[in-house]
Amino acid sequence: MLGVASVPIDFKANGKHRSLKVGDVASAEIEAVGGAGDGEVTVSNHPLCISPGYPAVVAKSSAMRYQDYGYQWTLSDRNGLYSPFSYQG
Repeated sequence: MLGVASVPIDFKANGKHRSLKVGDVASAEIEAVGGAGDGEVTVSNHPLCISPGYPAVVAKSSAMRYQDYGYQWTLSDRNGLYSPFSYQG
């Protein structure tokens, strides 16, 4: 455990594009890979389930950055997955 911080989280979904910003610590952007007839390419029942009960949409990252506690990663043009989700309290 390196530490805990309270930071704002900003998630946006716009069509096939998703973005996430976690304070100044991390950010990511992905866009769905086009399938037949401009539909989504999905994967069902995979072992790395993002949201149980929903298929994962196959995407490609355009940017991913993490910087905190002496670690720093910058990745782009990698694979990504997204699916519907909701948090309830």
